[in-house]
Amino acid sequence: MTTPLTVAGAVLADLDVELDATRAVLGCLRPALWDAPTYPDAWTIGQLARHLVEVVYWLETVVAADRFDVTSRPPPERDAVDGPAALIERFDVLAASVRAGASRLDDAAMAAPWSLVQGDVVLQTLPRHVALRRACISHMIHHRAQLSAWLRAQGDVVPEIYPG
Repeated sequence: MTTPLTVAGAVLADLDVELDATRAVLGCLRPALWDAPTYPDAWTIGQLARHLVEVVYWLETVVAADRFDVTSRPPPERDAVDGPAALIERFDVLAASVRAGASRLDDAAMAAPWSLVQGDVVLQTLPRHVALRRACISHMIHHRAQLSAWLRAQGDVVPEIYPG
């Protein structure tokens, strides 16, 4: 007899796969590409990579709190991260925090309402597991794909995201 998979267990499994894949892509960053442009008037590869790690900060926020206020800002060190090595170090700290926090959430906590607010205005309220998937995990996948494409366009080898 197998133990049925819980919502919390499914979210944790999903998080593990996506955080590992994101770490693998970030590991491909070279200092020489940090300031390389993507599109005209768009982020550099370094700015895109920093945003990707910022999304992991959002994951940490959704796991740790019942709401996120968009008028608040991520920790100042996010903007101070300059270069692939420091960014990967920041990612590793955040990913460990996300995993630890998510492992403490049961199905009731995953189903609990989570809100995106702007000061006193509620912009959106969703079950926490839906907020994790839509606002964070899917967002992380999107920017990881962008970063992967730009690294490949620069001639870099990027690991398979979902090896068979």
